[in-house]
Amino acid sequence: MERAHTLGSVLGEREARVAPAPGLQDGRRAWFGTDFHSRPVAYFEIGKQKLAPFAVSQVIDVLPVETVVGGVPEDVRAAKVTCRDSRLDDVFIAFMDDVTSQLDKQNAVEVLVSSAAAWRNLLRVVSHGLSDSAAAGLYGELRFLEELIHSGGPKLIETWQIDGHDVHDFIADRIRVEVKTSSFQNRQAVTIHGLKQLEVPATARLVLAVAEIEKHGDGETIDDVVDRVLEVGAPIDVLSQKLEAGGFVRGMSSFESAPTFSLKSWRYWEMTPDSPVLSTQKVGPDVSTAISDVQYSLNLSSLAGGESEFDWSLFQPEADHRS
Repeated sequence: MERAHTLGSVLGEREARVAPAPGLQDGRRAWFGTDFHSRPVAYFEIGKQKLAPFAVSQVIDVLPVETVVGGVPEDVRAAKVTCRDSRLDDVFIAFMDDVTSQLDKQNAVEVLVSSAAAWRNLLRVVSHGLSDSAAAGLYGELRFLEELIHSGGPKLIETWQIDGHDVHDFIADRIRVEVKTSSFQNRQAVTIHGLKQLEVPATARLVLAVAEIEKHGDGETIDDVVDRVLEVGAPIDVLSQKLEAGGFVRGMSSFESAPTFSLKSWRYWEMTPDSPVLSTQKVGPDVSTAISDVQYSLNLSSLAGGESEFDWSLFQPEADHRS
């Protein structure tokens, strides 16, 4: 949007200043910029396709327009998309990025109409926000994901939050990882949810990965980490869906109340049947079926050892690892 404001072409009768999205063929072009109210705006070429104006949650407006773009000799019929709420500018820009990423498979009208319901759901997520503790947990998972992708490639994003009902954050054939965050200086403990979160699976190893973080100050936002994960090749649609499941929408970090974090170090503990944690094996079947909603604080000093390095090859299939 900044590039469009400084370098873009004037669109229509000074209606907006926009720059073209790169890499799009004629008939599927898009332009991004700001209108004369300095609001972010997007234009998606729709040609002769039918599009009725619509609004999403009284925040996003979509309507067909005919306009002129500098450098383009003919009038362009486009879907004009604007955001009414300046607090959601960054969220809106992320939505438009998602639309653009789908234009190689669908036309703009199909993408915009099909996206409307998803936008409504995402705007509900935005309205609820994230607590500081939930944001810290998501930050830790994203930093782990970033390192995982660096070590094994974008395809490993599929090991993160495979299903909303999974007990562990990362699941591969040979390894499970549960990620927690802690400020070791103040509280050398992490919160464990349920009896199975640190229970060793029968067919894989389980590692507790704890990120030592500092909250607030001159740290980075969740969106900063998300941008880096996208830069190393994570598919935007898959990442966006997983973030939504965690209560986060790209662009939310622009809110004044959004926390920032700094990662100081990692510590890794491999769980064993002898680890001093609660599990269904420890309490027995009668107790485990009789109680629910178990949550407890685990003192990290009670865990023996702990490593500062992680063996990322554990996320590779056994055959790949042997070769």
